[in-house]
Amino acid sequence: MVVRHGTRWRIGNGFDISMIDEPWIGMELRVPPAAPGCFVSSKLFGTAQQILDTPLFPQLNEDKMVWKPEKNEQYSVRSTYRIFVEEIVDVSHLHRNGFSGGIWNLKVPPKAKNMSRGVNCLSSCVFCHDPHADCYHLFFRCCTAVGIWRSKGLWQVIEPLLHRFDDASEIIFYLLEHGTAVQYELVTIMWSIWKSRNNKLWQQVTESNGNIIERAKHLLEDWRNANKKQQAQAYQQGNAAAVMQPIIQQVTAGRIEENRWKKPRRGRLKCNVDASFSSSTNKVGVVDIGEALVLHHAIRWVHELQLQNVDFEVDSKRVADYFNQGNGDVTEFGIIMDSNRHYCSLFLPNSRVEFSRRQANRVPYI
Repeated sequence: MVVRHGTRWRIGNGFDISMIDEPWIGMELRVPPAAPGCFVSSKLFGTAQQILDTPLFPQLNEDKMVWKPEKNEQYSVRSTYRIFVEEIVDVSHLHRNGFSGGIWNLKVPPKAKNMSRGVNCLSSCVFCHDPHADCYHLFFRCCTAVGIWRSKGLWQVIEPLLHRFDDASEIIFYLLEHGTAVQYELVTIMWSIWKSRNNKLWQQVTESNGNIIERAKHLLEDWRNANKKQQAQAYQQGNAAAVMQPIIQQVTAGRIEENRWKKPRRGRLKCNVDASFSSSTNKVGVVDIGEALVLHHAIRWVHELQLQNVDFEVDSKRVADYFNQGNGDVTEFGIIMDSNRHYCSLFLPNSRVEFSRRQANRVPYI
């Protein structure tokens, strides 16, 4: 189901693609199967324009199923997981209202920040051996946790919330959202409790409440000291930027000069290429594909004129990079660019494709 959800047909000759219930219209939509007693044409009603707008490219000779979540349309486990979580499985019950998004803005060590999003506990508490322990118990009901919160003077803040909420995440989010003064200690102590729990479970190391509190304190202090060093470095870099300002101005002036069109070197010709798109149609769809198609026609036009030693200038860096390096792209763009490279290697071996900024590539419009 996940694979079917993430694939589409790259249209070539069309021989391998079923017209019904396959993702090919507009490069990803599909015509649903007809209901019993209905003609197929009834399903096509309303999709005729989408079919007409589906781009076909002569460079593509074979039909191929590609993976649309990735830019290069090659399968990856990462994008499969993203589809599964975001589009197929209902994970709304895992989302929390309120401060859940604000966790990432907390000024605390990353390891403590990640831990505060949620952890999985065993059924038995390693501290007090309660047989029905969960995160709610570990952080707020266990005698070890209660003792730590009392030592830090935070129990008077936490205890009233135990009568309002019966879920650990709700208590944590409430404290993070309303208890600005205790945010840092809360998160780092929770991380230290969790660390102590793991040490006890996996290494049979028993720690005192004082050790747990001290570790949380050192974690926060070390993180703050590291951030102070980064801020000092940023300040020094800011002073250096003021010293470098005259040099930056010179470099900027040089870039302005680079943004002007330059004539080709002696013995070579230059062909500036750019694609334009009509706002009234949507037949190209992807800008880079349009740029690749324009280069395709420019190369063949130059070959028909029997010219050699031509520098093609494009303002699409992706087109220039792919032509000179290539990366096995299986999309329509990649197939068109592979065709361009092959054609040049056969008929224009001394020609090349170069990137030019849009400001310098105005020649096609003159």
